[in-house]
Amino acid sequence: MVFLSREEVNQMLDVLRVIEERCVVEDNVKDFGSHSSKNESNTWISWSGNSVCPVSDDVLIQIKYRNGDITDPDGFTYASHVRWNHVNDGSDIVAYRIIDRKE
Repeated sequence: MVFLSREEVNQMLDVLRVIEERCVVEDNVKDFGSHSSKNESNTWISWSGNSVCPVSDDVLIQIKYRNGDITDPDGFTYASHVRWNHVNDGSDIVAYRIIDRKE
C-alpha cells in the first residue's frame, strides 16, 4: 500500500486533468482496457500532444503520425519508446491504439 500526501494527490489529479483535456477518446470506446490486437472496433484514440504519456510505459501501441504514416500492424512499440509531445512536424503522434499482448 502506498500513502500519499494531500499535495501529491492534488498533483496527480492535475496531471489527470491535463490528460483529459488533451487526449480525446473516440465516442465508440466503451472500455479503455478491453482493446485487442485484432481491434474489432478499429478504435483509435486521438492525441493532441502532451509530454505526459497517456498510458503506462509497458503498454504496446500502434501509432498514427501527423504525416499520415501508421506504424506497421505487426510493428508495435511500447508507449515509453515514443515522443508524445508535439513539435509541429510530421513525426507528431495524432492518434494511437492499444494492443493487447494476449494474442
